[in-house]
Amino acid sequence: MKSKYHAPAMLAACLVALCLVNAAPVLAGDATVTGAVSVTQDGDNVTAVTIKTEDGKSYSVTLDEKGKEVAKHNGKKVTVTGEVAEKDGAHWITVKEAKAAE
Repeated sequence: MKSKYHAPAMLAACLVALCLVNAAPVLAGDATVTGAVSVTQDGDNVTAVTIKTEDGKSYSVTLDEKGKEVAKHNGKKVTVTGEVAEKDGAHWITVKEAKAAE
């Protein structure tokens, strides 16, 4: 015998699953991005690094060791390769390799 709570419980479970899927970052895999580096600092501490491409896309750089190396190119053009993800409508890149662009 089915409980009268079976359908609402299933609906609630589906809604929770849908919310979790939408909250997770969308992984796009590895990519190479070339653009201008912009660094935000609080005193001597780097708080954000962004790469803006010529087509207007912005990538927030994950501030791990390699990401902080990219910050040294503030105001210059770089080419980075790394894992790209989208979270809350923003593009993020975790840098695997970076070099000054020509």
